Amino acid sequence: MQQQLPIQLNCDFLFDNWQQTETNATIYELLRSLNFQVVYCYSKKTLGKTHLLQSVTQYALKKKLTTVYLDFKTSLDDNILDNFFEYDLLCLDNIQRLSQTQQYSLFELYNKNRAKLVLSSDCQPQQLDYVFKDVKTRLSRANVFELCSYSDEELKNILKRKAQIKSLNIEDNIYDYLLKWTKRDLGNLLNIMDKAESICAIRKLKKVSINLLKEIITS
Repeated sequence: MQQQLPIQLNCDFLFDNWQQTETNATIYELLRSLNFQVVYCYSKKTLGKTHLLQSVTQYALKKKLTTVYLDFKTSLDDNILDNFFEYDLLCLDNIQRLSQTQQYSLFELYNKNRAKLVLSSDCQPQQLDYVFKDVKTRLSRANVFELCSYSDEELKNILKRKAQIKSLNIEDNIYDYLLKWTKRDLGNLLNIMDKAESICAIRKLKKVSINLLKEIITS
């Protein structure tokens, strides 16, 4: 019987909502195929690592695979990984935050060679300063992908898709304003969209205006 997921998954983080580009198409296709042993993705900025990992998790669950998503930015028990040694797939987010005990468990997972692993971090495997050498050696042999920054057009498409999902009425000039006057970090932009959705619902607004964005950005 599958254990209850310790972290709530975002229902919007699906493959269908992922913005494919020339630079990220390969990792998208590989993850969706589920034909891999270890995949490692990294980026300094918020570029969709969590979205990817949760997409794989939810996709695998639909395929009836025993699967779990864990984010090590949150406070997790040192022995958390020991609960999932017999799982089919583990998606481990922000592994740069692994404790020493969790690193040992990850090393054991590698040695058992049973579960497929999808891992994310903010740097290349060799740059994980606090990770044991043996673990880094294993990670460097994975399918390693860097998630690259989005172009303006790609960011617009992501925001438009988000607006469509949330049934937000947003004209094109609003996206231009958003990209010009706020931090172009994807996480920040999506957070602004979430706030706009909440305010529109509370105030019963029919569309997102520049004045509303100004209010959100300066708050």
